Amino acid sequence: MARRLKIVIDSSVAVKWFSEEEATPAALELREAHVKGHLALITTPLLACEVANALRYNPDYDKNRLAEGMRHFCKLHPDEAQIDSHLLAR
Repeated sequence: MARRLKIVIDSSVAVKWFSEEEATPAALELREAHVKGHLALITTPLLACEVANALRYNPDYDKNRLAEGMRHFCKLHPDEAQIDSHLLAR
């Protein structure tokens, strides 16, 4: 069985899943590939907090839309890795 490609993402990618920006189409392609099982998205334990904070200050998001966005984020189940020198290098 072939190993799935693993890609480390940060909040700048994940926020684009919920906010239309210049590179949103590429970020959505990564998310879709993860959902379909073609690759694994690796995150840090802080990513959900960073995304929630970014969306909180987005003028297009109110309290309800923020809560809905974070529910969708949690359903993605990205692989969470502890922050270490190997992860930071990737």
